[in-house]
Amino acid sequence: MKNSKAAVALGAAVLAGGLTAPAPALAELSANIGVTSNYVWRGATQTGNRPAVQGGVDWEGDSGLYIGAWVSNVDFGNIIDVDDATDLDDISLLSVRSGSEYEADFYIGWGFDFNEHVALDLGYVYYHYGLLESGFDFGEVYAIASFLWFEVGTHYTINDQADNGDEDINPFVAGDLHFYGAAAFEVVESWTLGLLLGHYKFTNDGAFMDADYDYSYGQIDLTKSAGDFGDVTLSVSAADNDNADGNDNTKLFISWVKSF
Repeated sequence: MKNSKAAVALGAAVLAGGLTAPAPALAELSANIGVTSNYVWRGATQTGNRPAVQGGVDWEGDSGLYIGAWVSNVDFGNIIDVDDATDLDDISLLSVRSGSEYEADFYIGWGFDFNEHVALDLGYVYYHYGLLESGFDFGEVYAIASFLWFEVGTHYTINDQADNGDEDINPFVAGDLHFYGAAAFEVVESWTLGLLLGHYKFTNDGAFMDADYDYSYGQIDLTKSAGDFGDVTLSVSAADNDNADGNDNTKLFISWVKSF
């Protein structure tokens, strides 16, 4: 699997799902565009439960090496100064990135198919949040293994840009760990059912006003392949911690992605 956000977002949350596909025989340049009624990443809305327009470009060589970039609008709500917050109701896990208007991800990796059923994907992704008062970029290394219809993966944060004055209290810093398990099955021709369970563990869990950052989440995706017209996916996602995004736990949203 090329670890592009577009490929993953419709399978089981962005950069947290989507089963590994065989690498092409020759070097290949591809692009994708998409829209979603709610950009949900690891069980948390990135747009305040509002729509997003997204797109990316990928290059993959015959060795399995790939590089790519992906962009989306985001909305984390009003700008909040973590250091000046006095009540947990004033802040959610994602509100510390308030002020960002877009997200741009850049990644490089290597995918290897042991055979037609077993594959491994290793790489690095950098998340950049731009415009206004950003400053919470971070980067992760990841490892994703797949067998038949099943996939397991982990992402580990190795660098961050927590520059609001105290890195010891911020989420999204080096040492954070995300892991998940997913499965996808074709239920009938052109219809695929995807299931995912994941957990996000933060290095600074409880460091700020005893805020509970760690959370688990699940997602169910039903995807209809429309051939040249792209893929449409209906998704239900739920997290077990309101602090993940300050919104209701259960989210129902629909997405469309077209690859070229």
